[in-house]
Amino acid sequence: MSAPTTTAPVKAGWRARLSRATLELDALALTASTGITALLGLAYWTIAARGFPIGEVGRASAIVSAATALATVSNLSLGGMYERFLPVTGRDTRHYLLRGGLATAGLALLLGFGFLLVGPTQRLFVHDWEWLGFPLLVLTLAQFALLDNTLVGLRRARWAAGKNIIHAVVKLGLAAGAALLVLVGGESLVIAWAAPALLLVVLYLPVVWRLCGTEPITRLMPSLPPRGELWSFFGSSVGIMVVGALAPLIIPLIVVDRLGPELNACFTMAWTLFSALALLLGTVVGPYIAQASSPGADVRRLTARFTGILLALSVSGAVFLWFGAPLLLGLLGERYALETESLVRLMALSLPLSVVGILYAGVARVARRLRLAMAMQILTAVVAVTGTALTIGHFGLDGIGYSYLVIEVVTTAILIGPAWRMIRRLT
Repeated sequence: MSAPTTTAPVKAGWRARLSRATLELDALALTASTGITALLGLAYWTIAARGFPIGEVGRASAIVSAATALATVSNLSLGGMYERFLPVTGRDTRHYLLRGGLATAGLALLLGFGFLLVGPTQRLFVHDWEWLGFPLLVLTLAQFALLDNTLVGLRRARWAAGKNIIHAVVKLGLAAGAALLVLVGGESLVIAWAAPALLLVVLYLPVVWRLCGTEPITRLMPSLPPRGELWSFFGSSVGIMVVGALAPLIIPLIVVDRLGPELNACFTMAWTLFSALALLLGTVVGPYIAQASSPGADVRRLTARFTGILLALSVSGAVFLWFGAPLLLGLLGERYALETESLVRLMALSLPLSVVGILYAGVARVARRLRLAMAMQILTAVVAVTGTALTIGHFGLDGIGYSYLVIEVVTTAILIGPAWRMIRRLT
């Protein structure tokens, strides 16, 4: 009789500890996914740099950057809405996901065709089919990105991590195959990026739809805030998202126009490393928001753990950028390392400073107070774009690094006080 009485509490305690560690497990999964995809992304661009002319690498990277930025805009900040409110949409979850998916798909096509009318298409597209396929690329990347936020909101962050790793592995294999077959056009790299993303969207959407009918939180009654508050949150989120997408869209185009596609290829390699680390910090925000927004959440404990995760990741990332990035870029070719050495070290200095801004953004979403976050996003975009435009002629690529360092210093000075006050209010 003694065995059952001793085993049950042990098992219950283990399950309880596992349940309490969900934030760390989701953060670990997304962090590992981001790290793995970053390394595979570096391998991807290494193959591109070794197997394709540098001008074609720059052209392909500019196409992917533009499509990614437009895909971000077309998602209408629904990713942030899903992370914040899917835990409380209950039986209406499928309804909200369907309407959101259709809206973002239509806007993605509209923005894709709009870019063809006003963008530097003569520099980017060689073939007519590339021109026509660009809106479909935007649509694919928009749905691919929105899947991550949907899974996080449904507390399946580890599924999103697996999806991103699969995409990175498959696109790497396709790029290697294109290099071996001597398909030297930049369009080969774009196809290698887009095709696995499209396949994963097609495979994952039915899985998510079924999950919406089986996940326990989707069987509850909806407990959303008043509609006016939802629209206010949505409007602020859209503003943050639209403004935040401007710099990643415009800066590569400035580099192509002012410095040429070859230096844009060098910039893309360094930016891939930095953006992977910035994305790594951003990925842990979603699980924090989803868990802190759930009924009965211990917001004080979750916020303390979230802050610790951000600090550990930012310092580790800065050390990697300072010491490891120049070595990795050197593997791509001597010019890639020489042209970007100062840039990556400026980015290394700015990374730990970004913790305050990321922490405030996460806490503000939980508290549903986004006005200051939107104002800071506008300031960031203005300084990034104008700073790059004004300094790139004199400092070259380093002008981008100086601009972002100034952004993080100013953001930290402005937000550290409001972040502390909002945390105290929440907890």
